[in-house]
Amino acid sequence: MEFEDRAKPNSVRFVLLQHTLPDHSSRKSHWDLMIEAGDFLLTFELQSLPGNVSNSARVAWPTTRLADHRRHYLDYEGVIDPPAQTSSDNKDTNKQAGNRGKVHRIAAGQAICQASQTSGPVHCQLHSAELTAEFHYIACRVGQATQLHIDSWHWTQHSRPEN
Repeated sequence: MEFEDRAKPNSVRFVLLQHTLPDHSSRKSHWDLMIEAGDFLLTFELQSLPGNVSNSARVAWPTTRLADHRRHYLDYEGVIDPPAQTSSDNKDTNKQAGNRGKVHRIAAGQAICQASQTSGPVHCQLHSAELTAEFHYIACRVGQATQLHIDSWHWTQHSRPEN
């Protein structure tokens, strides 16, 4: 369950990070939408970013639920450190496997998220200097493809990064 009390709005922080991966990575560079949910960040991977979406347009935007991330990423930008090395024997292996790229903050601010039922959709509103958005999603398992059902998504002038 993402939020402790799904019956009332939860005012939390969010961040949208551009995650640039190294050329040799098995994954593509993408954007991470992270929403505070207690002691962790509920994280969604977006392969591209929506442009401006008006209330009448309503768009289903593909995303994948990633593993929960540490709250550290609410304020962090830069190179993602490799995992701690356990011995000198696997030094080169850890160095290559741990190269997880870097993150750059695109937007950060407040989110209000609410769900009315245990397994019903979660409705979110994002507010920041760079972006205002309103969408809902159905809770899903880590690794599962899903969609953000976007009611509105508005970048402030010159804030939207290139896909």
